[in-house]
Amino acid sequence: MIGGGHAGVEAALAAKRAGASAVLVTAEPDAISLMPCNPALGGVAKGTLIREIDALGGAMAAGADETSLQFRMLNMRKGPAVWGPRVQADSLCYPLFMRKMLDRSGIRIVKGLVVALRGGPDFFTGAELSDGGIVPGDAFVLATGTYLGGVLFMGGEKWPGGRYGGLSSRLLDSYLKTMFHVERFKTGTSPRVVTGTIRTDALEIQDDHDVRYRFSLDSKEGVRSLKKCHLARTNRRTAEAVRENAGRSPLIGKRIGGVGPRYCPSFEDKVMKFPERHSHPIHIEPVSETSRLSYINGLSTSMPQDVQYRMLRSIDGFEKAEIAAFGYAVEYSRLAWGEFGATLMLRGTDNLFAAGQILGTSGYEEAGALGLLAGANAARVALGFSAETPDRRSSYLGVMVDDLVAKGIDEPYRLFSSRAENRLHLRQDNAHLRMNSLGVKLGVLRGTRLSGVQRFEEQYEKAGLLLSEPLLNSLCRRPEITRECLEARCSALRELDEEAVQAAIIHEKYKGYVRRQDRRYLAARQHWNRPVPAGFRKSGISFEAVQAIEAGNPETLEEAFGLPGVKAADMEVLTIYAMAQGCST
Repeated sequence: MIGGGHAGVEAALAAKRAGASAVLVTAEPDAISLMPCNPALGGVAKGTLIREIDALGGAMAAGADETSLQFRMLNMRKGPAVWGPRVQADSLCYPLFMRKMLDRSGIRIVKGLVVALRGGPDFFTGAELSDGGIVPGDAFVLATGTYLGGVLFMGGEKWPGGRYGGLSSRLLDSYLKTMFHVERFKTGTSPRVVTGTIRTDALEIQDDHDVRYRFSLDSKEGVRSLKKCHLARTNRRTAEAVRENAGRSPLIGKRIGGVGPRYCPSFEDKVMKFPERHSHPIHIEPVSETSRLSYINGLSTSMPQDVQYRMLRSIDGFEKAEIAAFGYAVEYSRLAWGEFGATLMLRGTDNLFAAGQILGTSGYEEAGALGLLAGANAARVALGFSAETPDRRSSYLGVMVDDLVAKGIDEPYRLFSSRAENRLHLRQDNAHLRMNSLGVKLGVLRGTRLSGVQRFEEQYEKAGLLLSEPLLNSLCRRPEITRECLEARCSALRELDEEAVQAAIIHEKYKGYVRRQDRRYLAARQHWNRPVPAGFRKSGISFEAVQAIEAGNPETLEEAFGLPGVKAADMEVLTIYAMAQGCST
């Protein structure tokens, strides 16, 4: 495994669970699984992805439970199908937890900077280090994160690195460019501020949710809420600080050529692209239980240091704020569309895989899930077995892989529930039930982990039998009826695992909707040979989808769905609109 970030760690752990010997090579052994951006895990779709990682035996879910500082269940005003568990993690403790998982698994960690691979061009035999050393292997996973050709920007400054204080894999970047088509992406981070210099009484408290929840079936206690998060808003003076110094911004000045994330833009991007908006929310998030710093989520910037101070101190409550670490942008290399397949093996190779930001994704959760798949498949290939592919209809992991491989991307990829056609089925409560078969095929579910999932499945099936009783069945479909209400009518439910019972109840609530969603999807696909309607801009699809269709100029609806930026939810709206237009002509 080349790289010690979230993808590399999950890859190494998965390879070990699959029966292979795993070696993780990193230039910074003390920086394994760092959180250089906001210290949070989960959210809508992303939280479900963490549950899928746990269902495949991964470590991120247990790490989220163990190091939680605050928990919130997003989207609780809506139905449980779209709930998004999100935890504010202790960014100092999380890397220590993941290092402990690596050590406990017996994974060898090698300190070194990989500059090239030995062998090739189809079969590789070793990783070459900058000091001349060779790490031999039967299969390899590239999990380089933002370090691959990484360049940092802050105002007029520019220097190599994958994060502040980190190295840049420039030689490996040059080596990969001789074999693969490589493009550039960009991301950024926000300032870290000394919490004691913030006037928190001027800020809105963002309450946690006192809900019994755990990401991992192995966690005994689940998430905790130990710290408060706060909410503030920027104002006209904050935007003025950006506009008056636009020429000093490497982003606005086009000195950064990489494409940045649409759904997590820098603050200067927000100001220049949405001049009519004078206020943007920012979230003040604790970095650690033992740290005196807070991360200012929503204020990602690469402006010069004096401008960052002016921006920050223009916000109510931050008049005397002191910055401990300034925000910056990082530009890095990623593999272009067509350079890897659905097993995450690279084009034209027999034993080279990739995962995480090198594939164009953004986010710890996406990286961890892809790392798990790449590591498991690398182990299977090394052991003489065939690699496996996740199913789009069965998991968010499958949705993500299919989007990356079949559609491609033109900006950093972030997982959303709207990307899935059957999102009512891809819920966080049933992740372990959905992923069980893939985990067995990959060979990553064994021993006690497999037994735990099987016990959960048995409890779920027993609850389902009890809930099949007509009165209980009709009751559990009502939105106001809770698990406690049903247990009061059927004491046998109390003897079963609470999570399994809850999953069975939610299944009953949604099974009719899931069937109807599947029918609609199959019926809609029969109309995808229709031409894209001329009035698609007025159809109600997202602005991202409008841009994608304008740029791609597809002739049919099916071609439109093949474009990056056109999500499953957009296709539902567009198909209905096209059918309505067809009926009116």
